[in-house]
Amino acid sequence: MTINDRARKVLSQVVKLHYQTCEPVGSSSICKTKTLSVSPATIRNIMGRLEQSGYLHQPHASAGRLPTDRGYRAYVDDLSLFEEPLQDSERRELEALLAETPLGPDYLEAVAEFIQNKTGSLAFSIPFRQSGLRWDHVHFQRIDTKRVLVLMVAEGGYTQHTFLEIPGHELTPHLAEKIANYINQHFRRTSVAEIERRLESAAWDSAGRYDLLTNKVAAVANQLSRQLSRLGTLRFRGYSALLAMPEFRDAALLRNVIALLEDQQEIKQVIHRAFTAETPWITVYIGKEMATPAMEALTLILARFRNQQDWMGGVGVLGPKRMAYRRILQILSLANDRVGQRA
Repeated sequence: MTINDRARKVLSQVVKLHYQTCEPVGSSSICKTKTLSVSPATIRNIMGRLEQSGYLHQPHASAGRLPTDRGYRAYVDDLSLFEEPLQDSERRELEALLAETPLGPDYLEAVAEFIQNKTGSLAFSIPFRQSGLRWDHVHFQRIDTKRVLVLMVAEGGYTQHTFLEIPGHELTPHLAEKIANYINQHFRRTSVAEIERRLESAAWDSAGRYDLLTNKVAAVANQLSRQLSRLGTLRFRGYSALLAMPEFRDAALLRNVIALLEDQQEIKQVIHRAFTAETPWITVYIGKEMATPAMEALTLILARFRNQQDWMGGVGVLGPKRMAYRRILQILSLANDRVGQRA
């Protein structure tokens, strides 16, 4: 079935009314919204065709209908963020919050907290370990014959450390000190990804004329970039919101979600796929689209934020398929616009 305009409106109302009531939606409820100037019988016929085509399902005889994964997908794909916009007061509140929040992990956390407060959703933030931060200085310390500790201090007092696998004969203490001094002198207030890009550009322009130190700096920066481009800690807000959601009155489903949140690996795998795939900056994964059986009853919304040329990380929502899609997407879209303006 090709969804025509009337069918889209009926499907949209089923999703909205189910979100409000958490109950199957009947034709009489849609009639009361006055979205369509047709009879309840006509709406029932449209709902019947939507059910036959897999967009709705009827949980039991004589009940109303509920959206299926396919129905939610059609609804999300058809959403316009310009309809039912955020209230001016809410928009101003978010803009003021973001204007005073530095770009980086704090920015992602502020967006997630705003979403949680305004929608009652289980929101999360997950920065890349470097998250677009501009490093003030670095220090290298040999730990053993194979590993080097790299301690980095960024603007605003953020600290980060990581370990690089570099044998002692390739990076002596004296050479490590010279590399740190070189980076601190030439690349202060610069991200690791930018250091790597600039060194690659310099190498290309002066091929064959690099000295040993510059080559070593480039090699270390390359390793640092790979390490720091990994996802950081996944931070959720609104755990108690789960208990208020009717879907999680099912004890088995609640236990499953809590297990996902405690382990985080399966959630991170979905997020990692989103960052590595050629997908839009904001993505909605519904049920089986996550290709993770433990998450088939859920929806995951993920927005990926960039600061100039570097990925900062992601912000999103994990919860039942019944969620405030439009409002969440509007908040994420506004937050992303503000990043672009500041960058």
